[in-house]
Amino acid sequence: GKMCVNGKTYTLKDAPGMQGHIWGTRHAYRWVWAHCNGFKEDSEAVIEALSAQLKIGGMVWPTISSIYFRYQGDEYLLNRPVDFFKTRSQFSLGHWNFEAQNEHIRLKGSAESSLEEMAGLRYTDPYGDYRYCHNSKVGNIELEIWKPEGKSWKPIETLTAPKCCAIEWVTSQPAPQIVKYV
Repeated sequence: GKMCVNGKTYTLKDAPGMQGHIWGTRHAYRWVWAHCNGFKEDSEAVIEALSAQLKIGGMVWPTISSIYFRYQGDEYLLNRPVDFFKTRSQFSLGHWNFEAQNEHIRLKGSAESSLEEMAGLRYTDPYGDYRYCHNSKVGNIELEIWKPEGKSWKPIETLTAPKCCAIEWVTSQPAPQIVKYV
């Protein structure tokens, strides 16, 4: 297809893409989400990952994560309740580190984006609260892939996607570094 931006036409052919949306009766208290289908080392690999915290009864609950990963023709879902206990996720605006595993695969990831590469968006929660989204379509991600070998894990490959990762950090407070939210 074609796309026109500021009077300049761009032709797209065989370009990978993604579509996503938020749904539910209430937004999470805070979350980080990433999607990447543009890894340098493997053009068929895809990751979709989310780590979120809920606020229930005035208490912020521990982070839970859900990860989908397609690699070398296989699909890996790390989203069962038992997987939640094997997932580590630490995030703050602009940075996210995570580790997840099941019996078939272990992933160690790091994603980031600078504030200058983020758009500020304000979401209205169905209950009237606001969530502040800091979204980048040119984030960086690095993903280490490990496979089981006997009773231990063996590193298989590291995938990288500089400036090719869609990533967002959503919080209940605006970031003072973001001048305007739309």
